[in-house]
Formats: sequence, structure tokens, C-alpha cells
Amino acid sequence: MRTGFRGLHPITPLLFFAAAFTVGMTATHPLLLVGCIVSGAVYDVCLRGKRAVKYLFCVLLPAAALITCFNGLFSHYGVTALFRLPGGNRVTLEALAFGGVFALRAMGALLWLDCFNEILTPEKIICLFGRFAPKTALLLSMALRFIPLIRTQSAAIDAAQTGCGNAVRTGNPLCRLKTAAHRFSVLTSWLLEKGIDTANAMRARGYGLPGRRAYTGFFFTPADGVILGLSALAGVLYGILFIPLRASYNPVFDIPLPNAPQAAAAAVLLLILFLPPIFDFTEKKKWKQSRFAT
Repeated sequence: MRTGFRGLHPITPLLFFAAAFTVGMTATHPLLLVGCIVSGAVYDVCLRGKRAVKYLFCVLLPAAALITCFNGLFSHYGVTALFRLPGGNRVTLEALAFGGVFALRAMGALLWLDCFNEILTPEKIICLFGRFAPKTALLLSMALRFIPLIRTQSAAIDAAQTGCGNAVRTGNPLCRLKTAAHRFSVLTSWLLEKGIDTANAMRARGYGLPGRRAYTGFFFTPADGVILGLSALAGVLYGILFIPLRASYNPVFDIPLPNAPQAAAAAVLLLILFLPPIFDFTEKKKWKQSRFAT
């Protein structure tokens, strides 16, 4: 049984994730960026558990540190010099700070995209776009479906090749490169064949033909209306706060402090970003109580 955000009509999580993604990609104030990242990380952990924790600490945080250092070493705007490189260029605090902001933006967007990939299944993509853009819907659903399939098939190819004695970590660098290229070729061939089989199967079912009707098991409920309304409220609040809380890092720091109404609006916006895990928790609690009652 689908409960929580998974059980809502597909249009609801689509618009909510679009709002969260917009905040994560365009915000410049540290308060909004950190709130977007924390809410996305909490929901990603709720959805994927240990895999999300590993993704956050082994992929996103090292990548964010690398982006921050890269911007600080190769961009030299700002007035607060920390030290000088051997070539004479300065490394400034403002350049490092803006690199950190850019990294936080990327982290927030990737975390919410990870949640999007877990909630918006290929079936829901077909439900959303299958009627007026069937080819685009099929392409998107195949792309989303192939992400976990590629991981599984890559592990299977790795195990098979290692069993045959073609381990990537053995031999000279040229041998390892040839082995990795061979595995990539096998994976690419499998991916193309799988895509052709899927397209032929959908064509045999009459997918995309004019006048074809399709069954959908998703229905719009009052909960969808409430969450869509809160998503619209989040968009309005962010539009109101975008200019007053727009921070600048070049040539000096200009991070505005929110006044009382702006702080209240930002708190409501960040609370709405935590809506998916809160909604999932309340739904699970409700179903547990109803099960014990029966």
C-alpha cells in the first residue's frame, strides 16, 4: 500500500520538488541554503537509509569541499586576503565563501533530485506526461528506471569479469584501462538492448497511438490539495524573501539580517520544506494506530 508522499497524486510531489529545487538552486542567503540542505538530507535518509548517509558523506561533502577550494584557488576577487600562492595570486575569504555557497546550492539540488528519483517512479511519469507528450514521458520514465538498473547490472558485470580473472585492480595501468573499457562496452551494449526491448514492448501495446486510453491508479485527494497549497505558499514566500535576503560575496560580504516578518516568513518556508518527512511520519503513525485498533 502506498502511503505518505508516495501515495499522493504525481502532480503533488512534482510541484513540491520543483519548488524545493528552485530554492536550492537560486538562494544565496546561508539561512535558506542550510535549511534546504538539511530538509533534503533528512528526507533522503528517511527514503533510502544508510545509502543516503553514504551518499552524503562520501560523495556530496567531499565534492562540496573540492568546489569550495577550487573557487578559492582560481578566483581572486574580494578584499580579505588569506594568503598568497607561489605565483603571487591572492586567496581571499570572499572567493572561498562564494565557492562554499555554490557548493551548497549543488548539494541542495542533488539531495532533492535524489528524493525526486525515489518518489517519482516511471509509472508516475507516464501518468503525468503520457497523454500530451507520450514520447517524452517514455524517455523520462526509461531514464529514471535505468538508473537503478545500471547500478545492478554494473555490479553483475564486475562480478562476472572478476570471476573470469579480469579484475580492474590487477595488471599494469594499460591493462586496467582496457579491462575498464571492456566492462563499459558490455554495459553500454546491454543498456542499448534494454532500451530497444522496452520501446518495442511499448509499441506492441499501442503506446502513443491517437485515441488510446490508459488506466491510472492515482487519484487527487484533499491531502494533495493541502500540500499543493503549501507548495504554492512556499513559492510565494520565497518570491517575497528573494530580494530582501539576497546575499553578496563580491567584493565584500553583504549578508542581510532578516527582520521579524522576514524571519517568520523564512521559518514558515523552511517548515514547509520539512513537510515530506513530517507527512510520512504522521501517515505511518496513523496506519499503525488503525491496525492496532482493528
